[in-house]
Amino acid sequence: MSAREIISLLFRERIAVLIALVIPVLLAIGAYVWATPTYTATTKLLLGTGQKSDNKADVSQQNANAPFVTKQEVVNSELEILTSRDLARATIEDIGLATLYPGLAGRAPEAALEAALERFTRDLVVKPVKASDIIEVNFDAASPELAQTVLRQLTERYQQKHIEVYSRSISGFLDTQVAGFEHNLRLIENEIAE
Repeated sequence: MSAREIISLLFRERIAVLIALVIPVLLAIGAYVWATPTYTATTKLLLGTGQKSDNKADVSQQNANAPFVTKQEVVNSELEILTSRDLARATIEDIGLATLYPGLAGRAPEAALEAALERFTRDLVVKPVKASDIIEVNFDAASPELAQTVLRQLTERYQQKHIEVYSRSISGFLDTQVAGFEHNLRLIENEIAE
């Protein structure tokens, strides 16, 4: 087929060629114009799992009866805290359902909150940074200010929850140690009194 024949064919089928070239361009322009913009805010959280280069926690700082915990287990625990429903609920309540998801404001309160929790878990992306003690947290929102506000509030709530979770285990451990020392002290006092 020569160039003249190709040009003749294109001229005869000019409407089909024009449609094949114009429609995809028009669809792309329409999608761009009518699409709602989504903004992503990102923060990174450094976990205090120690400064060792291996994947194991420092054994010298742990009680002999305490369970052995790897860095991966600590990171997984923090991921679970960050993605928990109660943390999402508290963040939504702090910011306000109508502010975060205005389209849900007309629903019944419980249904709106449940739908907001579902959207929140879709908009929130939490993932560990490979081979580090860092967790990357991303949140998608309708405006950059809202995305930043949500991450800021989520981070504050996460820190509170982190302290709450780990202070319970530390205080329980300390209470057990104090009870043991009190028991030993009473035994020694009884031996001295006899």
